[in-house]
Order: sequence, then structure tokens, then C-alpha cells
Amino acid sequence: MFVFPQPSQEVLAKLYCGESEYHVLQQRDLATTSDAEAVALHGQLGRHGLGCGRLLDIGCGTGRLIYHMRRLGWDAVGIDINPDSAAVARENGLHVTVGRLDDYLGIDGGFDAIHMGDTIEHLSEPIQTLKIVHRLLRPGGLLTIETPNVRCGFAVLTLLVARALGSRWAYSEAPYHLYEYTAGALITLVQRAGFRLELLRCSGRRPVLYDVGASGFVDDLKRSLKRRQRLHEALPYWDFVKGVPGLTAALALVLPAHVLGALWDFAAPARRPRISVVARRTS
Repeated sequence: MFVFPQPSQEVLAKLYCGESEYHVLQQRDLATTSDAEAVALHGQLGRHGLGCGRLLDIGCGTGRLIYHMRRLGWDAVGIDINPDSAAVARENGLHVTVGRLDDYLGIDGGFDAIHMGDTIEHLSEPIQTLKIVHRLLRPGGLLTIETPNVRCGFAVLTLLVARALGSRWAYSEAPYHLYEYTAGALITLVQRAGFRLELLRCSGRRPVLYDVGASGFVDDLKRSLKRRQRLHEALPYWDFVKGVPGLTAALALVLPAHVLGALWDFAAPARRPRISVVARRTS
């Protein structure tokens, strides 16, 4: 499933910046952040025969993952479209490029592993991006992908509600998310880009606060809170009062779908809300 028509690159660039409040409330000292994601990725790569090496994190945000991967022995670098997020990474001594993956062309085979965590759903040209990734990896190198599963119960139930009411689909954060994937679609994508699939797993669960926050009913309140924190402004109580109707509507519509969706996912592991892929460049 995908957004149509696709927004221009100029529009996308405006979405991923400090003024849009896309990345705010982030910890600037990465030493104080959790290393759980890095430990999990390090273990996953190790199970597929890659102990350490050169790693590129595409869509690295503030660099939390590469910060902790470096502490685990990896030569880790990142790339992100958001200059404000990249600035945080650089404050922590990390090498992060601002721009598009095309900027790395010319160093074919330069990476042992490339990670795309919650990134591929934001790309307007996913197959072309994965073909570039294929070139950047050395033969035998590993690609890892994490993305939401559009087959999960919450996605299916809220899509039915959105169609019935003619309202916004609570699952997808368009236009930030340009594509939404099933496990089968993701398998097809990586294989068409020239990779051999080594692992596909559906797992995890969606936190209820994430579902409420992603529903679109409270976006204005979230943006207001983030903007005021970024500008170090006091928050009037009236902003909270104005947000109560939206929050109430979000809970009333989203909470039942969250509960039923969780039961749906528990009954069928293939529908669980997170898709993980490990794929290998074979030639």
C-alpha cells in the first residue's frame, strides 16, 4: 500500500526538519540512551556469520544505534535526511551524512552490513534504494530491515473503520510513511533487488500509546507540545484543554481496535506488528 500521488522531494525535505517537529524530545547525550537495539542487531548479524565490520545505518536519526554499535566494535556510520537529527549525532562524535543514499555512490562494496530500521516505509523509491544498497554491500554482506507489518490486526481493523467512516486511516502516518508492507511484499522487494533472503520474522506488539499517538487525532497537540519544548516556552494550560476532545476521540476509536488487534496478532504470529528481514548479497 502506498501514498498516491507521491510527494515531491522538496515537500519531503520540509517534513524532516526541526521546524516540522518530526524529531523532538530526543536525548542529546547518546551515552544516556539504551543500547538494547544495538545489542539485538549485533547478535542478529553474529548469528548470520558477521561478528564485526563496517556498518551503514540508513535513516539513522540522532545516531543512537551507531553510537552503541561503535561501542560493540563496529565501524559504524549513518545517513539521514534530517539535518537537525544529524547535528545531534555529530555532537556525539559520530560520522553522519545529511542527504540521500546516492551520496555514497562510488564506494561500491564498502560495507559489510547495512541497516534500515523503520526507514523503508519512508522511501519514495524503495526498489531503487535497495539496488543502491546492493552495490554498497560487499559480496556476502548483510542487509537488515525493520518495518511495520500492514497485515497486523490494528492496521486491518482501523482500515475497515476508515473506509466505513471516510476518515483518516489511524495506522499509517502519511505522508511520512509513503509505503506500507506485508511480509510477502518485503520478500519480493529484497529479492528483486538481488538479495537472497536469509530470515523473515514477524514479532513484537504495538504499545497502546503509540497507536493513540499515531492516530492523527492528536497531531496538533503533539506538534504544539514539541514546538514549545524546542523553543523553551512555557505551556499554557489552555493547550491541554483544547487537546482533551481529540485525545478522548482517539481513545474511543483507537483503543477497541488496539485490543482486538492484539488478540488477532496473538492468534496468528505471521500478523504480528513488526517485520524483520535479513538478506545477503550473494554476488
